[in-house]
Amino acid sequence: MHEVTSSLFVTLVIGSQGSGKTTIARALTGVVADGAALLEGHDHIDDFTVELAQRLCDVADDGQQGHVVVELTPDVDALESALVLEAMFSSRPPSAPILRLREIVVAATAREIRTHFFGDEDVPADDYDTGERLSRQLEIATTVVITRTETLPRPQLTEAVALVTKLNPLARLLAPGRPLEPGSMSTRPLWPRALVGQEMGWTKELAGTAGPPTSVAGISVAVFRDPRPFHPGRLAEVIAQHLVPDVVGQILRSRGLTRLASRPSIVGSWSTTGGVFALDPTAMASWDPDSPVGQELVFFGKDLRPDALVAVLATALLDSSEMVAGPAEWSTYPDEFPAWERDGHRH
Repeated sequence: MHEVTSSLFVTLVIGSQGSGKTTIARALTGVVADGAALLEGHDHIDDFTVELAQRLCDVADDGQQGHVVVELTPDVDALESALVLEAMFSSRPPSAPILRLREIVVAATAREIRTHFFGDEDVPADDYDTGERLSRQLEIATTVVITRTETLPRPQLTEAVALVTKLNPLARLLAPGRPLEPGSMSTRPLWPRALVGQEMGWTKELAGTAGPPTSVAGISVAVFRDPRPFHPGRLAEVIAQHLVPDVVGQILRSRGLTRLASRPSIVGSWSTTGGVFALDPTAMASWDPDSPVGQELVFFGKDLRPDALVAVLATALLDSSEMVAGPAEWSTYPDEFPAWERDGHRH
């Protein structure tokens, strides 16, 4: 049997411009240099992750060992990048040096968390992506560093921290009150651990592994399940008129899998961050063994009213007579949601 003699561990550092992610990369490495210590983004985002993975493989094959810190540009999809890296690292031949994704460090300012989730500041009307990108980063992180905490009053910061903890209950959470200096932040071995994306807060809630329901600083979680599909017309009305703070509490983030009666062949991906709602197609067909039968939705919010939330969502489900009518009738239901294309749409 071949004995592995070297290994290279990779830490990804992710965050928006101004979040302090480069300072964090310096704090993790003590050095900023091209290649071994710090790698940055790419003009062609679609090609970047594969190119990055190959570059890291080349670095490992050239004999470098230890720890590499990779700083991603804000427009790189953090979840996709992590999944591609894990897949390419695990597919290397047994005789090759080991490459493993060690940690995913996400930097987020206290203010951007409050803006995109709590709505403290207005988000441009045509910005459908920034909040969702921030949500995905926070959900897959192994370490979250909340920066610029001094810009918020203590109660608002406490709510922001409580939300991050709900979104990602297993992440190490740092909220430094002073700038990070090179060498002041240490990383920790996180292998073995679950694959990226398998321990996000919403997936743990659906799996029943998130622990007992709790509320911290008014931040709590509600789960909605039902085997019936949604009527698209009634669902649009519920989203517009009833999923509002006065009725169900303030929904800060929601995530899950959904089924629309008018689109019976494909499972939908439901996502909200703050006031931005997304209903996109997944790669799952309705007949796939792992596909949900109906609705599996998780809501994170402030002062949530679970009973009211369940009640208003239930009004959008098909009733008994509609269920009996079947897919041919369902296809005639008014459906104003954007058509499902490869990249999805948000509104």
